[in-house]
Amino acid sequence: MGPRPLTFSERMGITPARESIQISGMDLRLRVAIFNYVHELFVALWNCENEYGGQVGIGESLARTVWCEFYCKPIDEFPYHSSLFLDFLKREILKGSWASVYDLMECIVQEDIDILSNVESDFNDILEDELSGFRFAGGVLVQISGEEELSSLSESLRVEDKYSGARKHIQRAVELFSDRDNPDYRNVVKEAISAVESVVSVLVPYSGKTCFGELINLLEKQGRVHPALAKAWKGMYGFTSDEDGIRHALSGEFSAVDFKMAKYMLVTCSAFVNYLVQFDAEALEG
Repeated sequence: MGPRPLTFSERMGITPARESIQISGMDLRLRVAIFNYVHELFVALWNCENEYGGQVGIGESLARTVWCEFYCKPIDEFPYHSSLFLDFLKREILKGSWASVYDLMECIVQEDIDILSNVESDFNDILEDELSGFRFAGGVLVQISGEEELSSLSESLRVEDKYSGARKHIQRAVELFSDRDNPDYRNVVKEAISAVESVVSVLVPYSGKTCFGELINLLEKQGRVHPALAKAWKGMYGFTSDEDGIRHALSGEFSAVDFKMAKYMLVTCSAFVNYLVQFDAEALEG
């Protein structure tokens, strides 16, 4: 889809063009875009038969989940006509708190329904077009505005089952990172580096080596990791594994890992996981 082109009034400076990424709020354009998509989704699904052949369609079933489990409303008050339910959603999306709108999007994306497989990417298109600072990765919204960062995370969440350990660590790191109420940045770092450790252990199985440094050394000897890169990651692993390693650079005092550090480690580790997996795939093909 790509970014929306400037209108005549924006080009002429009559109407200010939006330039800032939306991190701590949600403007009306973004709310309307989300509602329009959700509206069309429920209209299309309302009468679609569910996989069990029951009378309740996929859309109505999803609406009941949203009504009862997400909004915690009594089932006997459920608006069974699609237009009534969508009127309710319209009020919530256009007038409710911006965080609750993102929560609703996650609720929809995380439903295990085959027909919803494209919803995550569709939502990401909307978020990109409307300058949101959030994107979906692995079913949860993450505060990452750079498309390269999102691409790296998404790729590491799709690695084959051979590297399922790394995939699970990245998934858990994403979940911890995206918890808006209680983000656990220190464990984001630990999960992210564990993903790298998991991939390395898969690439050099049955070596008799167990520590990360020894495993990286083997990859270096096999020509799969450049010596400088191996040295850097041994240092990175030591930094994240040692409680004394994570501290303020200037003061030398202990400090909780902040958003910037957690984001850096999550993106960097996912990128290195992707590098190792791709290098291994190319070696097998060769």
